Order: sequence, then structure tokens, then C-alpha cells
Amino acid sequence: MHRPLHPQMRRISKMMMTTSSSYDEKEEKEEKSLESSFRRKKMKSRTNKTNNKPHTATREEKKAGKFAREHVADFNGIADGNGRKANRDDDIAFALDTHNRRILYVARRTSDIKSSTFNLICGLRELAFEANESGREERNYGDAKCRERMFVVRKGGGRDDDTRRLEEEAKKKTKVLTLSEFDRAVVKVGHSKVCVIQEEEMEEVEVEDDDDDEGREGVGYECVDVTEFSERALMRGKIESDRMIEDDFGRAEEAQNSYPSDADAFFVRFSSNSNRSEEEEEKEAHFERASHRNVVAALRDDATGKIISLAKNTNGGNKILHAEMNLLLNHEKTETKKTLLVTLQCCRMCAALSQRYANELSEVVYLRADTGPLAKMTALQTCEEEGKVRERKHAE
Repeated sequence: MHRPLHPQMRRISKMMMTTSSSYDEKEEKEEKSLESSFRRKKMKSRTNKTNNKPHTATREEKKAGKFAREHVADFNGIADGNGRKANRDDDIAFALDTHNRRILYVARRTSDIKSSTFNLICGLRELAFEANESGREERNYGDAKCRERMFVVRKGGGRDDDTRRLEEEAKKKTKVLTLSEFDRAVVKVGHSKVCVIQEEEMEEVEVEDDDDDEGREGVGYECVDVTEFSERALMRGKIESDRMIEDDFGRAEEAQNSYPSDADAFFVRFSSNSNRSEEEEEKEAHFERASHRNVVAALRDDATGKIISLAKNTNGGNKILHAEMNLLLNHEKTETKKTLLVTLQCCRMCAALSQRYANELSEVVYLRADTGPLAKMTALQTCEEEGKVRERKHAE
């Protein structure tokens, strides 16, 4: 794709058309020098961003964390959809609204996999999607809402194996708790930046202290719990995915009989499924996402070799709803080992999710490699531990 010239370079090009050939050569050298200088400045800017030190929560952000924790405390003793009781000591995630710093988006953990981090990102994006669908907003502002830093308040960490391991290390060393591999991957794919606020830091501020970082008095927060929006997003993703599968294979009760017979048949059937066009990917970079990525995932029963479940990508309105997410979070668990088949190599988020199902999955097989930055150094590519899931390319 042709890259537009820098404004100053365009002016130089105009002048070159009216000068002599010797002058042309001189201007050409200047143009190259300007372009080289522009590239160096751009590279320097990227380097500075990379070398930034980890963010330390400000007084206002810690106070917002206390407000978020008090809000989640209201759910203490109330069972969620999975029969587990919410606990104020669970990890809590929150984010301040990009335009109104008095609006505090909050999320809590609802299952071992659906942590507060996951629910905040998925819920925020679904909130923006529904606002656009209802006409309250002129477009989907999910990317804009997830552009600012989010925060996670930790006490006792999460309940997944990765976090338990980190907790054990923390007790021996610095007592600092961090995010699980899956949570970090969800932030990478669906948000921008995250800061973990340790429990000890919360004691430094009082909820009653209503001054913000700039000394303004009477600054409180309106808490908006997006946990329910996350659940609604997952349900919508499943319904949309099932509808698309039904269009291909018939009604759900009869669909399995018409599924591809095995892994080879699956990849042949969906060999045309790939990334969106370059033009559509460019639109995504400018926060104008509208269509689903054309990706399909399936589970194959290793004992019989048959395809037992299919799902499609529904991330047009919510970046989190990848095909693997729609498949793994909604399938019925069985004792038999299964293989995860995907038409496009797993991104970091879906690779980390696959590792959470290591006791059920034997391997992950993909049809096409994903050359994008979010598919590099994933949990499927870097894992060397025994008992973890690995990926491989389908032999065409």
C-alpha cells in the first residue's frame, strides 16, 4: 500500500518539477534526508514507549480501587450463575471512563476462567456494542473505552493454577501478586494497559477522602458493573455462532450428522476461510471494526476421530468473541481427549485459553499461520512443560 508523503516532502516534490536536473538531484537528497529523519523520530518514539517503567497507581486510582472493592462487597454471599459465591477478597478489576472520570467501570470474577480482568474487558466492549446497537451511540466505542489503563485489585489472587503458583512464589519472595497468563493475554488482545494494585497499597488511602490527584474536593464515583455485560456477550457470541453453523449444516439437533467427517474433511470444507482483506484490517486499526473475522474452530473426539462441535468467530462487535472462545467456553466436558482444530493459528488470548483446557485437549492443529503480532510467542508456542498443550500446522 502506498504510504502518503510527509507534508514537507510533498512541498519539496512540487518544487522539483520546476527546477533543472542538477537542482533535482539536490532536492532529491534533501527529500531522502527528511524521510530518513522522519523515520528516526518515529523509531525513537516507539523505543521510548517500550522503555517506559511499570505504572504505579496514583492516589486517585487507589481510591477508585477502594470504591470498586466496596461495590463488589455488595455481592458477598450471593451465588453467581455457576453456584459460586462472590467474595470481596476476590480479584476486582476497574477502569475509569475516558471522558468522565467520575464513572467507574467495575467487574468481578464469576468462574475460574472468567476472572475480573476478563469480565471487565469483555463487558466494557459489550456495553459499547449495545449502546451502538440501541442507537444511543453513533458507532461502537469499544476500542475507545479500552484505550485507557485498567486496574486490578488483588488479594489472594485468582483460583487458577497459574495464579496459585505465583502466590506461592510471592509468599517466599516479594509478596507481589501478578496476573495469570490468560489474563495478560486478554489484556494484550482486548485492552491496552493494566496495573495491578496490591492489597497493601489500598491501605494508603481512605474512601472518605474525596479529594482527587489535583486537589479537587467532593470527587466521588458512579460505579457501573459490567460483569453482566460480559455474560451477555458470551451468550450473544454463542447464539450468533450457532446460527451461522446452522446456516451451514442445518438445525442443531441434526447438525452433527452433517459435520465434516474428520479433521481432513474439516480443513477441506473451510479452506477458504482466512483473514479479512488488507483494507478491512486497516479499518480495524482505525477503530471502525464492523465484520467478523472469517475463522472457524472445531473439537475432534480423539477416540472416534469425529467432529463433535463447531464454532465461528463473532468478534465484529466485541473483540473478545473469537471462534475458540465461543467453542471452548460453551462445550460440554467429557472424559475423552479432544483435538482443537482452527482455520487460523491461535492468537495469544486463545492460546492461553487452550492451555486452561490442557486436561481435555491433546493438541491444537491450525490450517494457516497468523503472521500478526498478536500470534507471536503464544502460550502454545513457548510452553515446554510436561502435560501442556502444543500446536502444529495441518499437513495439507
